[in-house]
Amino acid sequence: VWEPLKSYLDRLKEKKPTRTFWFTGHSLGAALATLAADRYGDVQGLYTFGSPLVGDEGFARDFYTSGYRFVNNNDVVARIPLWGPNTLNLMKWGRYEHVGLLKYIDETGKLFDNPSMLERVQPGVRGQIQLFREVMNQWSNGEFGDIPIDCFNDHAPLYYALRIWNCYEQELQDF
Repeated sequence: VWEPLKSYLDRLKEKKPTRTFWFTGHSLGAALATLAADRYGDVQGLYTFGSPLVGDEGFARDFYTSGYRFVNNNDVVARIPLWGPNTLNLMKWGRYEHVGLLKYIDETGKLFDNPSMLERVQPGVRGQIQLFREVMNQWSNGEFGDIPIDCFNDHAPLYYALRIWNCYEQELQDF
């Protein structure tokens, strides 16, 4: 896949030398966009949404493309893979690391720049407690429908689009 893509990008650059490239993707597409941005090199920026961890410490340290990494609340994909040679060091989720400035969207839809691990975990715990209450309320009323699992729901591209749009709208109103 890489050689045809690189060839295509090179042809576009030859036609217009001032052309800039921005790479983006969601989920596995975000991981591939990250790898492509690193490999191609001549990239203006990278925007990822719900990206899994892509590289090791060296990859993250040597990654020079400026980028933004959006994570919607409890998106489980942004936490994988969980395994690696340093799995017990949970702050680094194995030896894998993310790249780019974290843009975290909490459970209320508010956008934060690079919040601490504690600031990201607290809303998740609150969300799980609220979910548990809702399920118990449904069950006590004899309603045994689907149980929503926010770590999977939060990964949906639709929710990324809606929440980022809502943040944009709120910023316009606050301006």
